Amino acid sequence: MRRFWIHHVLPVAFCLVPVLAAALVFAAVPAATTSTTPAASFLRASPDTASAPPASTAPELSSVMVVGDSTAISLVSGLEGPGISAGLAVHDAGRLACTIIMGYSGDNASGSAKGDFPYSPNCDWRTKWPPQLDQWRPKVVLMLFGPLDTADHLLNGRWLRVGTPEWQSYYDDQLTQMTSMLSSRGAQVVVATVPQYHHTPDAAYPHPTYNDASRLADLNALYQTFASAHSVNIFDLASQVVPSDFGDDGVHFSLAGATRLAAFVNPALEELANPLPSVVVPPGLTLKSAGPTQSGPGAR
Repeated sequence: MRRFWIHHVLPVAFCLVPVLAAALVFAAVPAATTSTTPAASFLRASPDTASAPPASTAPELSSVMVVGDSTAISLVSGLEGPGISAGLAVHDAGRLACTIIMGYSGDNASGSAKGDFPYSPNCDWRTKWPPQLDQWRPKVVLMLFGPLDTADHLLNGRWLRVGTPEWQSYYDDQLTQMTSMLSSRGAQVVVATVPQYHHTPDAAYPHPTYNDASRLADLNALYQTFASAHSVNIFDLASQVVPSDFGDDGVHFSLAGATRLAAFVNPALEELANPLPSVVVPPGLTLKSAGPTQSGPGAR
């Protein structure tokens, strides 16, 4: 039996059939808290390996597409196997060294404005996502962008600083376009909150922005404000992550960590992809799994 809580983040009331009351509970979202290979190499852009989607989803499984950066890729590695038991076919559409910001010419992710992570056309979701949406026809899309989105970026000759009104306006516009595309084939979009990373500073990355709790808080607050204003679902991933879920770099999830997190993430995705009979789950929810669930054939 799945144990799962869904909380509405909009002020507008809505009605659900009585059976939903047994499975869904209203509550507040916890504040954001806390990914395997060296950060520099795994975050850096590489040749496009995800442009040709794998085989189509088996008819009996509900398709889930995960988009985002290399942290999202590392999470997918743990979701795929357990997802089958939850009736989900989880597809990886993450891309290395990508951020929500498009076409930037500099960043300070390492702690200095030396541009360690140059923008790559491989990160252009406007061309990459449509064929994957057509191929996989997901019922749910999970979005996880984190490490590089904590950095300031040089865009069109001006620095876009995290937490500023200009930054908030830019992200609101980008997220509006992204979620509009991802939901254009009927999918429910879920934005994941960003965990506290635990990268150990070194000579190359003396003060990585993705270790900065205040920047992470700004990013998560922006995600939650956007979701509330645009009827987009939020999954509080940050509250489920513990330091041991990360690999050696402290930025990407280890396979063991991602597999542990699957016990929290997959039930949330399943609730949207395979809702209980006669229940219509509206968009604009805050999702928080109650914890590990029974797995295996017929588990609900």
